[in-house]
Order: sequence, then structure tokens, then C-alpha cells
Amino acid sequence: MKKNIYICILAAFAFNVSCESLLEINPKDSLPGDKALATLGGNESLLLGAYDMMQGTALYGRNMICTPEILADNCGMAQGGYMFRPEYRNTMGSGCNIWTAAYRVIAVTNDVVAAIDKVNVETTQEGTRDKIKGEALFIRGLLYFDLLRSYAREPGRLVNNFDLGVPIITEPFVSMGPDAYPSRDNVSAVWVQIEKDLNTAFGLLQGNDGSNFPQRATSYAAKALLARVYLYQSKWQDAVSAATWVIDQKKPVIYTGDYKELYTKGVESVFEIRFATSKALGSGSLHAMYGTVDDGFRDEDGYGNGKGSGEGELIIADNLLAQFEPGDKRLNMMRKAYFGSNKVWWNTKFNSWQGLFGQDNIPMIRISEMHLIRAEASLNLSTPDFTTARNDIDALRAARNLGATTANNGVLAAAVQKERRLELCFEGHRFFDLKRLGLDITKEAPSVTLPYTDFKVVAGIPQTEMDVNKNLVNNPGY
Repeated sequence: MKKNIYICILAAFAFNVSCESLLEINPKDSLPGDKALATLGGNESLLLGAYDMMQGTALYGRNMICTPEILADNCGMAQGGYMFRPEYRNTMGSGCNIWTAAYRVIAVTNDVVAAIDKVNVETTQEGTRDKIKGEALFIRGLLYFDLLRSYAREPGRLVNNFDLGVPIITEPFVSMGPDAYPSRDNVSAVWVQIEKDLNTAFGLLQGNDGSNFPQRATSYAAKALLARVYLYQSKWQDAVSAATWVIDQKKPVIYTGDYKELYTKGVESVFEIRFATSKALGSGSLHAMYGTVDDGFRDEDGYGNGKGSGEGELIIADNLLAQFEPGDKRLNMMRKAYFGSNKVWWNTKFNSWQGLFGQDNIPMIRISEMHLIRAEASLNLSTPDFTTARNDIDALRAARNLGATTANNGVLAAAVQKERRLELCFEGHRFFDLKRLGLDITKEAPSVTLPYTDFKVVAGIPQTEMDVNKNLVNNPGY
């Protein structure tokens, strides 16, 4: 059934546009701008606009990366911190509230996907056409994946059999007719759509990736995201196969050098959000939330002064610090600092490595994650593959200056989850990992444990959307 993108258009409330003025917008097929969709260049420009939108603070420029950490147990809140206090306390209304921003990007990708095959091209341009479409499908698959894990529970982890996902909208917005108010599709249907988009993207991009790796979608990124998608659905063999394909390409490989270069140079990135100077987010960046620059001072206990711009209110939780072993290279991304008169630990993975405050490239998918996915999935096969799982985490541990794991087969799964937490901390995974595993979130005081069955584990649909679209059913508790 065709579903028009009312959600994205109604997101105009973010720009202080009323519903009454919204209904006066001309349908897209009457807009002169649609002429641009008749050319490869026009579609390319629209696609670049989607990438640009993904950089915003509501998505991958900040919130979708740091919110899953503060909702879970990796972050503490510095004294006086306020911006993410609801997420730290897991209060009603907190969560990964990306509905409006995500559907706005999806609307752009829908335009490209619908238009690109109608563009008349020479034979020599067919690869460019396929590349544009493949990238658009990858972005759409990514946004639906993040919408689904934000607003619904994973297969096999439903609570009271509530299985509504998010509306699947794959057609461009045309007019405000009956189809402009879609209902939510069930969880399984959305997973099917995500896999369809990513598999099609992989086929279009394989051998046709271009030279923009890793800041634009490639076949490597599509297959890597598929590995993640399969992991969330407990499709263990599919996850192993997809992760293995990416690993075998050796583009990139686990980096054994300076751990900071994972973030300064993107040496492990399969896909990343890359910022230009003009797009630096400044005080709205991850850098601003996690910490400020160092002036070089250290007291006898190793604590330094923080200076420069930024809030620095998200600090590293003691229970996370306690998991690291001495000599672990990953500790190089953490530093002791004074926040006022208080001693804290700051994460410096996003510490303006490009030399401008708030200009942080964000690794969305890294090759280390592929090894972690393969390790976890291997242990969940009908006949567990302990050798592959052990080899994957030992390769990662060796790159981080640690010896081979001493965990026996009976506790190897726990060892894999520990390595996953340590390797991917502050990159937007922790809350979703606990959620997909059906685990309670145990946080340090003054926060309290959030049981997996608590309704606040999934975000509520924005009230603005509920008010406009009476076909939507909100999540229980909201």
C-alpha cells in the first residue's frame, strides 16, 4: 500500500510552521524543483542534502550517538549537568527521540529512489545512476533501523506481545489525501523493509563504490549494516556471513597502531559522518557534551584542568572504568579532569581532532564491530563456533595491547559482551545492546535500575504526530 510522507512534511513544526499553513504547500509533483530530479546531478545534490541532514544534532551529529550511552550505564552526569538529565534518570519522555528528524531524511531518499530510474542516461552513466540509488537506499535502511530500535522492541523480546513498529513510507509525498496518515506497520514488516533496502543497496554498490570511502555509503557499509541488522534479529548465521564478507575485504582491518587514529584519521571506519569546517557543530557537538580541551596541567593524581568551550557534563561512569584492564590502549581516550572542584573522567573520542571546536568525524560503523558481531553470532549458532569467537576477540584484544582472553567456553559469551562494551563505548551502542538482549539497565546513584519490561525502554511517538494522525497508536505507557 502506498504511504505518503505526511510525517516529514508535518515536521515543519520544527520551523514554526502551523498545520494550517502546512496544508497549503503545493504537492511535490507541481514544484519547479522537481525538474532537478530529472537529472543525475539534481539527484546527486538531493542525496548530498540527505547526508547533510544526518549531521544534525538530533541525529548522528550528537544525540543518536550520546543518548544511548547516557540512557544506559556508560555515562555519569557531572555536578550541575542539565541537558541530558532526563535521559540520565530515564524519566518519561526521555529516549532516542528521532522521529521527526529521521522521517525528514527518509523523505529525501524516497524522492531520489523514485526519480533516479526515470533519468535518461548514457551507458557510461549507468554506474553513477546505480551508485546514487544505492546510497539513497542505504541511508533509508539506516534510518528505518534506528527508528525501529528506538520505538519498538526486537523480535523475541516483545513485552505483552505489543508488536507495532513504525510506518513504512517508501513513496514521495504527493498530496494531503487519505494515504497521508499512515498507521504503524508491525515489527517484522519493518525488518523486512530494512533488509530489502540494504540488500538492494549492496547489489547496486558492489564494485561501484566510487572514491568517497568511508564518508559515503558503499557496498562495505551496506553489508556491514546488514550484519548489525541480522544481529538484532538473532539471525545468527546471516550475521556471521555478512560480517565475514566485510572482514574478508580487508578494507579496513583492525588497527594495531595509535588508538586515537581511529577517530583522528578514521582508520577503522567502514562508514562515518564527516564534517567540513563550515559544518562544525560547536557547542552542539559531541565534543561539547563529553569534555573540553586540555591545557596540559596535571596534579599529583593525574587530574588536569579543562578549558575552552563546551558543557562537559557527560562523564565516564565508574562501573565502566572498572572494566578496563591495565595497559588497555582504549584508556588513552579517557582523561582525568577537574569539572569545577569535582574530579571526573572525560571521554575524548570526539575531541575536535580536526582542529576546530565541534568538528568531529563520527565513526558510524567500524571494522572492530564486525569482529564483535561475528564473535557473538558464532556463539549462538546451533553448534557454537568457539574457535571463531575466541579468535575474533583475541585479535581485537591484541590490537588494544592486551593478552588473549582467559575465559573458558562457558563464559566466553560474557567476555564477548564485555569487549563489545569497552570497544564501542560512547559510539551509540550501549543502550541498544542492553535492550536487544532483554537486560535491565543498572545505573549508578542517584539514577535507578530500569527493568527491561519498563515502558520507558522504548520512546514515545511525539505528541505533535499523535495529534495530527489519528491512525497512529502510541507505545504503551505514553
